[in-house]
Amino acid sequence: MNQTIDLEKYLSLSNKFAIHEEWIQQGCPADKTPSSTVPGYLALASQNIEAYAFYRRSLLPYLSQARGNQLFFKEFCQIITECKQKHAEDMIQFEQFHNAPSEKFKGQWANLFDRFIDTNLNHTNCYKYLQKYEVEYFLVVLAQLRQISSGNGFDDKLHRFLDRTGNFKKGVLANYIVDGFQGYLEVKKMLTKAYNAKLRNIIGHNNYKIAGVELTSLEEDYTITKKNFFESYLCLQEIQNAILWLLSGGQSKNNELCQFGVTSVGFDVKNSDSQDSKIYIFQINSFRIIDPKAEWIKTIQFELKGEKLITTLSEVDAHHGIMTQELGSFLKKVDAQGQVHVSIVPVMPCFHEGCQTIETAWGTFCQYDDQFDIVAQAVVKWG
Repeated sequence: MNQTIDLEKYLSLSNKFAIHEEWIQQGCPADKTPSSTVPGYLALASQNIEAYAFYRRSLLPYLSQARGNQLFFKEFCQIITECKQKHAEDMIQFEQFHNAPSEKFKGQWANLFDRFIDTNLNHTNCYKYLQKYEVEYFLVVLAQLRQISSGNGFDDKLHRFLDRTGNFKKGVLANYIVDGFQGYLEVKKMLTKAYNAKLRNIIGHNNYKIAGVELTSLEEDYTITKKNFFESYLCLQEIQNAILWLLSGGQSKNNELCQFGVTSVGFDVKNSDSQDSKIYIFQINSFRIIDPKAEWIKTIQFELKGEKLITTLSEVDAHHGIMTQELGSFLKKVDAQGQVHVSIVPVMPCFHEGCQTIETAWGTFCQYDDQFDIVAQAVVKWG
């Protein structure tokens, strides 16, 4: 569904994703548990750890596609696939080397989240861009991937990018990365926007001024608009998120997870005598697309316990609600027919302008794609 992105909401969700990945890479310390997280994370983590991990991995493609960067993500995946096919031993070494991020990376990455970025062109956000640019871990990963994809093997030291004191020359590393990946136009375009050497230099040397919606060097030989500044920032964040996605397991998928990700269940009982009466199952699209025909729904059970109605969709999923007179009439018809009309509504975390949000115990979502209608077998237990 084509919707306009609300930049503040998008940045909020993207930052929550990155903060959560940083927390995981630090070993999930209890004293650093994120105060706010991506809708659905906590509920899925309590249900099934594999479903939670799968959902986390699915968010990076969702964030990329929302900004029209699905071709970048496709090419990024292609690079990884081709490297594994052509340079299998090098990729094994690469993955083993990055299995446990260094303490330096953990510290640099943690420092990025002391204050949430807003959508203003100001000194704080300029510094945030510089901080993200300077995290050498991502520069190292990208440089190593360029070497492997070029057939030059895996290099765990990258000595030629070190200065005399043993520190990485980050500008040289960035230039090496931007100059590479010649056969991947979308990846190269994203890298060029993200690792903007002129922008990094004028911020790093405090050689800039902000005038309205433009950032200009003091010599006035370089200017970038607010729109293009945030484009560079978002491209940088997207590349770094893609690397986190790669190191967290990437594209792996489990077909048995199709029954997870149901955020809520709703009932249309305005006219309980009508064939249009139905229940709505709101399911995170990442799980919805595993089983497009929703064959995981075998029999839906409605059970009354006092004033409570428990709707059970599968052995892993039950939803509790309050029984009403209208629901009673609806369930009598369902009981007599032994079946129920169902609309499955794909949802995802919301970062759009003016859309109708779906508030659930899992968080705030919005409809992602057209609903899919089925008729399911049903059983009513009257209690």
